[in-house]
Amino acid sequence: MKSGLSPDYMAVLQSARPLLCPLLRPRLRMALALAPSQSRMHGGGSWSSDASVRRADQVTQAGAVANVLLAGMKGAAGVAANSPALIADGVHSLSDLISDGVSLWALRFSRRPADERHPYGHGKFEAVGSAGVGVMLMAAGGSIGVHAVQTALEALDPAVAVPLSAQIGAAGVAALAIVVKEALFHATRQIGEEARSSTVVANAWHHRSDALSSVVALVGVGGSMAGMPLLDPLAGLLVSAMILNEGGKILRGAMHELTDKQVDAALLQSVATAARLVPEVLDLSNLRGRTLGPHLLIDMQVSIDPAMSASVAQQVATKVRLQVVDRVPQVSEVLVHFDTSLRSGAPKGGKARDGEGGAAQLRPLTLHDAAEHAALAQRQTDAVMRSQLEIEADVRQALSTIPEVWGCSHIRLLWDTVRGGAIVQVDVIMNPDLRVLQAMRIGGYAKYAIEQLEDVFEADVHLELLLPCNMLGSRDLIPADMALPRPDVADDASARSPRLQPPG
Repeated sequence: MKSGLSPDYMAVLQSARPLLCPLLRPRLRMALALAPSQSRMHGGGSWSSDASVRRADQVTQAGAVANVLLAGMKGAAGVAANSPALIADGVHSLSDLISDGVSLWALRFSRRPADERHPYGHGKFEAVGSAGVGVMLMAAGGSIGVHAVQTALEALDPAVAVPLSAQIGAAGVAALAIVVKEALFHATRQIGEEARSSTVVANAWHHRSDALSSVVALVGVGGSMAGMPLLDPLAGLLVSAMILNEGGKILRGAMHELTDKQVDAALLQSVATAARLVPEVLDLSNLRGRTLGPHLLIDMQVSIDPAMSASVAQQVATKVRLQVVDRVPQVSEVLVHFDTSLRSGAPKGGKARDGEGGAAQLRPLTLHDAAEHAALAQRQTDAVMRSQLEIEADVRQALSTIPEVWGCSHIRLLWDTVRGGAIVQVDVIMNPDLRVLQAMRIGGYAKYAIEQLEDVFEADVHLELLLPCNMLGSRDLIPADMALPRPDVADDASARSPRLQPPG
């Protein structure tokens, strides 16, 4: 989503942020800190700034121009000096134009906003571009290796006499190419890292491979001048191995991104630390991350109090997301899932069964091995809750069998995914003329009746006191949505069904 703020306002907000943040409350400080990057992903932006992307575009275009000029110079000097290494180096520089084109395409295409065909954005095209550059880099390394072998074989034949001036000129061109290409390597890599563009970084290594091939050409020319022609192929084989290794690394990294390999463990630890700063987060698990070009997506499972309402849980998710993107700037989007699994002795609805209580006792199940994970998954699959409306109807029907219970004002269900059952919290309306001891006994009957229902393993019964029907002592004043069916049962304990007698 787009921020809706004008560029001028955003610029003012950005410049004033260091002065305003210390004066604001924590919630406003966080909102202000995130304001300039609200459209990180779905609005077409990225973690990297537009300026970094423009610089990456410019340095790639500069590299393309340099490749054209160097290719011409190397080719002319190689022909004049009869240097196969320098001629091959010129062809290599010309082939780098393909790499530059792939880099420009991937850089621009991966920054496009999400659309109907690509709802998660176009970030994966960055990895596609990196893979393409990696393949071309490996092809260049292989080409240099083949040329080195051919040069070694040719070195056994009588050399053709070449003027010394031509050899000196060829050496000068090779040295110039080394300087230019090494400078392009450092500039392109730095800007690519700032723009979080793996394709631009891969293209930087292509510049490095061109610089190394120029080193081979320089060694070949120097060896020819010194009467040691075998220096050229030996250096070529070494450089070929280095370029093949680097191309393999780039291709492997691109494949990891395309196959959603887990992100760095240290970064995940930073994400976990940020998420745990939210007080309502009791624990977290299943923390995962994947990259989509310049974007880093995180999803996690957060353990919360099972009695928490859906609206409050949504606020917890929002706070977790804000904490993570504020403290880990590489993250573009956070998806939060909730775990409300209850443990033995854990608090329910803010109360602890064992009297000790405390939110810290509610922790998600730690899965130490695949077998336990599979068993838990099977239990959760086998124990899917019936419709909440069905269970509520059964609860009202069970309460209607107790004559002293006039109605039911609230029913809340909490589902335990581990034990495979529901905890029912119910507020009942009773005859206000009952004594406290009688009301306690009726509450026990109600609890027992509810716990006999399918999918229910625990009931928590409360007494509703502040309705008009309670104050005026009239069952007819109960609102229709709170009233229970009136069975034809006498209003005394002897008429109660034996099924509802609590044990003991």
